[in-house]
Amino acid sequence: MPWTENDYKNRKYAPELDFLFEAEEQVLNFQKENVKCYVIAAGVLYGIEEQLFREHFKCAWLQSPPALQYVGEGDNPVPCIHVRDLARFVKKIIEVKPENRYIFAADRAPDTCSKSLIEGISKGMGSGELEFNEPLNKVPMFTLIQTNYNEVRTEQANWTTILQAYVNVRPSSLVVRENEEGKDEDAEFEWHCKEGLVGDVKKVAQEYCDVNNLKPIKIYINGPPLSGKTVISKELAKKYNIIHVTLKDVISLLRNLPETDWLKEEVDEFMQEHPDENFPALILCEGYKRVLRHNACAYRGYVLDGFPRCYSEAKGLFYSNPRKPKKKPEAKKENGEEEEGEEQQEEQQVQEEQEGEEEEEEKKKVKFEADIYPHSFIMLNSSNEFLREKYEGLAQKPPAEKFQEELDTYNMLNMIETCSLEENGLTVWNFFQERKDEIITKDIRSDTDHVELLESFRLYIERKGRPYNFLDPEENLLYEREQSLIRKEQTQHEKEFQRTAETEKQEQQRRSDQHKKNKERWPAIEKHVKEVKEAQQISARYFVICE
Repeated sequence: MPWTENDYKNRKYAPELDFLFEAEEQVLNFQKENVKCYVIAAGVLYGIEEQLFREHFKCAWLQSPPALQYVGEGDNPVPCIHVRDLARFVKKIIEVKPENRYIFAADRAPDTCSKSLIEGISKGMGSGELEFNEPLNKVPMFTLIQTNYNEVRTEQANWTTILQAYVNVRPSSLVVRENEEGKDEDAEFEWHCKEGLVGDVKKVAQEYCDVNNLKPIKIYINGPPLSGKTVISKELAKKYNIIHVTLKDVISLLRNLPETDWLKEEVDEFMQEHPDENFPALILCEGYKRVLRHNACAYRGYVLDGFPRCYSEAKGLFYSNPRKPKKKPEAKKENGEEEEGEEQQEEQQVQEEQEGEEEEEEKKKVKFEADIYPHSFIMLNSSNEFLREKYEGLAQKPPAEKFQEELDTYNMLNMIETCSLEENGLTVWNFFQERKDEIITKDIRSDTDHVELLESFRLYIERKGRPYNFLDPEENLLYEREQSLIRKEQTQHEKEFQRTAETEKQEQQRRSDQHKKNKERWPAIEKHVKEVKEAQQISARYFVICE
C-alpha cells in the first residue's frame, strides 16, 4: 500500500539525516497567530539544469558510454517532480491553504521505477541501451533521503544511493481527489510535466540542452569525386563529435529493417525485382530521414556526406508527403460471382476516384522537415584536370570507367547547361539557394592549405556562435592554430634552409667538377701553348722557302 500524507508521523530517516527530521518537526510544531507552516516532501527533482540526473543526461547526450547505468533490479518506485511543478505546488499551497501540513510533491507519472527512469533518459536522448550497476548498501523501506545536490556532481554514490530508495507514495490531495465512485481523478492543477520524466523526456532533454548551450551542428557537404569531401567530412565529424552520415550507413539500415516496419516490404520487393540496381531516390530519402532522426544526429548533429545529389533528392529528403502502404491486389472471382463483381467494380471505381481526390489534397499538405535540415552548407569545387591527376596518383584506384562515370554524373547534376531534363535545369545548390541558405564555396587545388581550409569551415559553421557541446574552448583552438602556424613557418624555414644548403652544395660540386676538368685539360693546354710559341718563333722566310 502506498503511503499517504497522513502517514507522515511514521516516516523514518537514515541516521546521518536526523537533522532533517528535527527541522521538519520544528516547522510542524511552529505555532503563531496568522502563520501556518507546511513541509513539502518533494520527490527527486529534475528539469532545467538537472541535478541528480545531470550525469545521466550528459552521458546520454554524448552517448559515451553508450549504455546508462541503473542500480540493482531497478523495480523500486522513486517519486520525481519537475522543478517548475514544485514551484507550482508552492503556489497552490499558498492559494488553497490545505488542512494537511505535510505535502507530498510528486508528478503523476504512471511508472516511477528507477530502471524505467534511466531507460527513459537513454531512449529519449541517448542510444537506448542500459547497463546493470551493482547496488550499494540496502536502503530501509520509506527512507526519505535528501542530500546536498551540489555534492551530486562530484560524488557518484549519491545518485546510486537515492535511486535505491523504495518510496511508494500516493499523490497529494492537491493534484488527486476521490470521485463519488471512490476512484482517483485529477484535481485542478496546471502541470508542466504531468507524465513525469519518462513521459515528457523530450521536453526535459530540450531544457537540459537549452540551459547548457548544447546545440546540434548539422552540416551538408558535397563536391565532385576525389575532391576530398569524405576526408573533410570525417575531420569535421571528429572535430565536433558528430555523426558522419554516408550512403553506406543508410543502405545498412535499409537492409536490416525489422519485420514490422512498413518500409521493409518495399525494400524487399525492390531487391527481388532489381537485385543488381541501386535503391531508388524515394527509398533512399526515407532511409536518410530515419538515420538523421536518431538521437545522436538530432541532439549532437551530423555531417551529411554527398547526399542529396540533385534537386529532386533534396526535395524528397527535406519535405515529407504522407504515404500510404501499398494495397495488395484482390484475388480473381469465380464465374458465379461475376454479377456481384460488376457492382463491386463500380463501387471500387468510385472509391478510387475519392482516393485520388484525397491524394491530391495530401500533396498540398507537404511538410518541411525542419528537424533534420542542416544549418551549414559546404560546396567544394575542383577542376577536372586536378581530379584526374589525383586519380592517377592513387595507390589503389577504382576502375577508370567508374571514376569517369561518377565525375560526369556530378558535372551533369551540378552544371545548369548540361543538367538532365527531369531536374528542370535546377541543381541541389539551387534548392538551398531558394531557401536563402548561406553557402560557403571552396576551390580545392593542389596547393590548398588543409589547415586554413578547416579553419575557414570552422568560422563559417560557428558564424552564429560556438555552442558548448563539451567541446574545447575557443581559446584553446586559437592557441592550437597559432602553434600550428608557428610549426608551419618553422617547417617552411627548414625547407628553405635545406633548399639553400642543397643549392650551395650543388654549386660547390659544380665548381669542384669544373676544377677537376680544368686540371685534366691543363697538360693539353700547356702542350698547345708550347706548340703555338714554337710556331711563332719560325720566320716567315722558312715558310716561303718551303713553298
